[in-house]
Amino acid sequence: MNLDELGQMTFPRVSERWNKECSYAYQQYKKHPKKILSEKNR
Repeated sequence: MNLDELGQMTFPRVSERWNKECSYAYQQYKKHPKKILSEKNR
């Protein structure tokens, strides 16, 4: 399964795109899951 074809990214890849440490996106997801999940609808 190719995540790029699905429009999905891993947490480390998202963190890299945001120019943050590799676990940043996962940490934010654990703190604010509803906010992170709603970002894909923008």
